[in-house]
Amino acid sequence: MKILIVDGSADIRERLVTMLRAMPNVEIAGQAPTAAEAMNAVRQLQPHVIILDARLPAAAGMDLLQAMHREQIRTFVIVLIDDNVKALARAAGAHVFLHKTRELSAIPGLIHSLSSDFAAAAETPSRAPIPPAKEAPG
Repeated sequence: MKILIVDGSADIRERLVTMLRAMPNVEIAGQAPTAAEAMNAVRQLQPHVIILDARLPAAAGMDLLQAMHREQIRTFVIVLIDDNVKALARAAGAHVFLHKTRELSAIPGLIHSLSSDFAAAAETPSRAPIPPAKEAPG
C-alpha cells in the first residue's frame, strides 16, 4: 500500500515515516510540504492513502482535498486536524479525522487495518475500498 505524507512540518513528516516504514505491505511513496507539491505527487504516484495536514499554509490542505474531490481522485485520506477544521474536512471528502497532536500515534494501527483491505482490493482494481468518513476512536 502506497502512502503519501503531506505536512508542512518536517518533524511531523519524519515521525510518520518512522512510525510507518517498518510496517509490512506499506511503502512511503512520497512526502510533500505544500499543497502544490502534493497534487503533483498524487497525480504521479497514485497513492492508496494520503495523510494530509489540514492546516497547510493558507488553508491549502482543504484546497487540496477539494481539488482531489473535483478531479474524482480515489484515494483514502486521513486528515490531521484541530477542532476548527473538522466540518470543512468532512465536507471536502476526508475519510478519517485525527487530531494532529493528540492522535498521531493512532496512524500505524489505522494503516495496518487498511492494508488488508487494499491487498484484497488489488485483486479487483476497478474499485478501491473507500469506507465512509469517521472519527478516530477516543
